[in-house]
Amino acid sequence: EEKKEEEEEEESPPPKLTDYEQFEQTTINREEMEMRIIRSLLTSYFSIVRKSVADSVPKSVMFFLVNKSKQTIQSELVRKMYKDELFKDLLKENDEIAAKRKATLKMLKVLQRAQ
Repeated sequence: EEKKEEEEEEESPPPKLTDYEQFEQTTINREEMEMRIIRSLLTSYFSIVRKSVADSVPKSVMFFLVNKSKQTIQSELVRKMYKDELFKDLLKENDEIAAKRKATLKMLKVLQRAQ
């Protein structure tokens, strides 16, 4: 008799879930799926943010280095240019430009007389 009872227990169909248990199981499955989706989206988002920051750091470093170099070079050039002994050389008109200016003035006078 014991064998028969054991066989009956083994052969008996699994108990049916009540409506509430089915709803609960469906809800749990949906929540697990939503959690996986959210986890995947967050992982993708943080990956994008990490790449964006990694790309912007070298750009920022170069920006500040270039600006600092530009300021240093500019101040050095200004400091070297504004020496009293260089003023005459810096303000001196280029010989070619002076010759062109004289020729243009001469042409202007000729054209004014021709009118």
